Amino acid sequence: MDCFDGGLELGVCGASAVAVEIVAALTVVTASGVTRGWRSAIEGTIAAVVLLAPLEEVSFTVGQAMSLRPSSGALGSGSVAP
Repeated sequence: MDCFDGGLELGVCGASAVAVEIVAALTVVTASGVTRGWRSAIEGTIAAVVLLAPLEEVSFTVGQAMSLRPSSGALGSGSVAP
């Protein structure tokens, strides 16, 4: 899958990237909970989900919007179709 073509693929790639970041955030707060206490870990988990979940929706929406724009070949090729 090429994430630079736009459209649905871009949205899926963006959502995948956000999912990876959510896993990374959960890993950090879990390690923090083991070493410093579970209250801060739970608060950190909630904060990570609250902050990153909307980004996943935005990345999917942008991917959908990108699929509606014309491709670069249609804009400036210099030739007129018959």
